[in-house]
Amino acid sequence: MSFYIGQIFKDTYTPEAAAWCNENKALIQKVSSGYQIIAIPGPTPEGVRTKKLEELSQKHHEAEESGILQSSIGFPIDANERANRDVSGLISQMEMTSVDKTQFCDANNDFHEVTLDNLKTMQLELIQYAQSLYATKWQLRAAIEAAKTVDELDAIDIKFVTDFTPTSVVLADNASH
Repeated sequence: MSFYIGQIFKDTYTPEAAAWCNENKALIQKVSSGYQIIAIPGPTPEGVRTKKLEELSQKHHEAEESGILQSSIGFPIDANERANRDVSGLISQMEMTSVDKTQFCDANNDFHEVTLDNLKTMQLELIQYAQSLYATKWQLRAAIEAAKTVDELDAIDIKFVTDFTPTSVVLADNASH
């Protein structure tokens, strides 16, 4: 016997009908005239869009916490809120105490002697990393919001570059003092 969506069984249905439903994204539902095979509704664009936006938010947060920046100073630095706070703190400390050099721990836990200008360069590179993440997030959000079908939404691959190489940074003359 063949089965199809919309098919009605008067009193009972066969196990073969149930097996067909399992293989064809359908189910058997009790109706007033017996039992009917109905299609299991697929995901809606709105539902998939909501999940994609949640995934975007989560992956953006992960990228904010796990980035590594290949600093022009010559070593990799963590690119996260903690690193930004540490660099800012060292800059403040050096400016307030007139210290010329300090130690900085890179992403590989190796120490380097750095100057105030080195730290300011790293700070600008950290800003570039954050701006890069937001630019990617906004671009992906626009694509998600513009997608009209589930297939278009499924085709959007949410990825952030977390191994970042910044563009060259040139400090203004008054930035060192």
